[in-house]
Amino acid sequence: MPEELFAALYTDTAALAAPGVDDVRTRARRHTHRRRIVTAGATFAVLVVVAGGVAYAGRGTGPEPAPPPLSSAEASPSPAASPAPSAVPPSSPPASPPSSPGSSPARPPLTEIPPAALLRPEELGFLPSATTRDNSQEESGDGTLPARLNACPAFPSGPGGKAREVDSYGRRFSQGTASELQLMYLEATERDARTRFDWLREGARACANFVSEYDGTQVQVFVTQLSAGDRSFTVTIAAGERTETFVVVQVGRMITEFGVSGEPVNLAGTAAQKAADRMRAAQR
Repeated sequence: MPEELFAALYTDTAALAAPGVDDVRTRARRHTHRRRIVTAGATFAVLVVVAGGVAYAGRGTGPEPAPPPLSSAEASPSPAASPAPSAVPPSSPPASPPSSPGSSPARPPLTEIPPAALLRPEELGFLPSATTRDNSQEESGDGTLPARLNACPAFPSGPGGKAREVDSYGRRFSQGTASELQLMYLEATERDARTRFDWLREGARACANFVSEYDGTQVQVFVTQLSAGDRSFTVTIAAGERTETFVVVQVGRMITEFGVSGEPVNLAGTAAQKAADRMRAAQR
């Protein structure tokens, strides 16, 4: 380097005040102390960050902290709120429907046979002017089916339901030499009526062909089922030249038997249906 350059530099710096030795040492000590404070602060910051990360990572694996205890006011259950009163009024039992003008209250069970339940003369082949006599006690057993089959040795003595009979009614029809009898029975129960019906039907079947114990006449009996009422049948008894036809009908607790004059083929079924209708109407 040329000497002129050194000379110029020395000339420029000669007037500058140079610090003393003690001043330089004091500045050096201050600089060292500041470096130590900065280093310590940085180290502390690193430790804080690491500790916070570890604590945050441990929250997902460790047990959750217990909730704080409830106060006495919060621990006691609040009373259930009562339901608001319904605006709908309480239901009342449905009113019974008004009875129709033609309806009538139920009648008590039948205890006696009404005369209107029996047949009229023209329904049995008589003229309307034929004589009728009701409840003729002296002739009540004459002209009945059991009386006609009494001469049959196989005919049973009597029905098992006769002791439970509630009422009986008889009507005699007469016109000239012709005469027929209708008997009607009211039993305590329908079962008793069936018992009497079975007694008459099975007795007639048992006497299909027999010799009369009274006069030795050969008698033939034919039983034919009908459709009237609950149950019904006809019995035709042929003894020599004489032929008689009887009808038996049962409806509920009532049962009737009667003879048919005139043309039995035409009258038996019609009279049986008439009798069934009358007995059914009496028991309503």
